[in-house]
Amino acid sequence: MDHAPLQGFSRAYAAAAAASLGDRPRDEAEQHIVECLKLLVLRAGQPGLPIAVSPEIESVHAALAEHPSSHRRTCARLPEGRLPSGPAPRRDPTPDESARLVALYVQSFGPFTPRSVRLWPAARVVMAALGVGLSGLNDAGAGWDAGWALPADSPWRRLGGVLRISELL
Repeated sequence: MDHAPLQGFSRAYAAAAAASLGDRPRDEAEQHIVECLKLLVLRAGQPGLPIAVSPEIESVHAALAEHPSSHRRTCARLPEGRLPSGPAPRRDPTPDESARLVALYVQSFGPFTPRSVRLWPAARVVMAALGVGLSGLNDAGAGWDAGWALPADSPWRRLGGVLRISELL
């Protein structure tokens, strides 16, 4: 029986993905895994929303996908019962889509941190467009209508309270 707190995401799967990330420092690799899981959750909840992420997160997604049975098991337990399919849309999100992503992230996982904001291009675009810093971005995201957010009792919300995947496993 799988006792992983994140519905199908096991310690072995996390370790295998981290090992695939080469010489990336362990703390950084673990944080990138957390942010990639957030990406999967947001894509499952809002499959049509284009979500641009950093190359670091894209490489983690590729590392996770190198383990197909674990990847399928994790994705099958994502919110809304949806499995994100295919690659992320390759077009740049519009300003409104970027703002919506910021709202989805903040309302589902809590505020961006100085480390996490670097991994989400949409967040940096919104900060520049509004002329705000990190706290202004988080305040704006908390107040906008996201149109969807994780249910309050979703175990995936725990991703917002950790910096490294090892804190959850």
